[in-house]
Amino acid sequence: MRLIFLIALLPTLVFAEDFTPLNGAEIDEALNDTTLVYENEIVQTFYASGRTLYDNGQPSWGNWMVRGDQYCSEWPPAGGWDC
Repeated sequence: MRLIFLIALLPTLVFAEDFTPLNGAEIDEALNDTTLVYENEIVQTFYASGRTLYDNGQPSWGNWMVRGDQYCSEWPPAGGWDC
């Protein structure tokens, strides 16, 4: 499993002049079986099964997928997908 420290990358991403949006395959490759570490040690893991675990001290399970060239997620009990 790959581990990406988003906080360390954030300044680079925010000020990158050569930012290129990812296509669907690239989004899938970037997130599939990947754990992101956000500010304040919040962690989100994207599993190949399509499940995702967001943990900010209280674990919250959701689902993720790529539709076309967009990242989409769904967080029960709200229902419905946001892309």
